[in-house]
Amino acid sequence: MNKQTVSLRVRLIANPARPATRIERVSLAVLSESSEASFEALVARVAAELYREEIRRGAWAVDLGLLGSRLFVPDVVRSLDRYNGVLWEILPNPENKDGLLSDLR
Repeated sequence: MNKQTVSLRVRLIANPARPATRIERVSLAVLSESSEASFEALVARVAAELYREEIRRGAWAVDLGLLGSRLFVPDVVRSLDRYNGVLWEILPNPENKDGLLSDLR
């Protein structure tokens, strides 16, 4: 994660499309609990859920057990970006305003 992602929030849209992948399904399940989350927290939680699913399927016997949930982070970030506006909205976090021109994006 970088400084820009820390200042983002993800909000569930009113009528999201039907999820097609595991990442979409888990992301929607997490967002449906509170309808909004920080980008960083959502990525961490979805990656952890995907990791747990893989461990339950027997992936503990391969390298996944050594790599942990961080293995899923790049795919989760790509999925969040790809379905922005379709399943959820990625918005600036109003709590992280610094009053500079960069806030006008």
